[in-house]
Amino acid sequence: MLGVPFIRHNGFVGRISYLEELDNTYKLGYGVPVHDAPRVLALLRSILADPERRTRWTTLRERMLNEKIDVTGWMVKEISNFV
Repeated sequence: MLGVPFIRHNGFVGRISYLEELDNTYKLGYGVPVHDAPRVLALLRSILADPERRTRWTTLRERMLNEKIDVTGWMVKEISNFV
């Protein structure tokens, strides 16, 4: 996760499953459709106005990471089985 929270504003909102999971399940970001441009600034202002934003977003990010596998560790383990 490079950027948390994220706001994406494009025509692909609602069409890419892993981003929808990050938006809806883990609440790590916001997808804003192209027809709702004013919402981008409203979200940005809301995020920046939150004095607990660092703690909030770190906690949400950690939850997601704890529920997912470590792909690098998995690959190393799998490759090690063949060596």
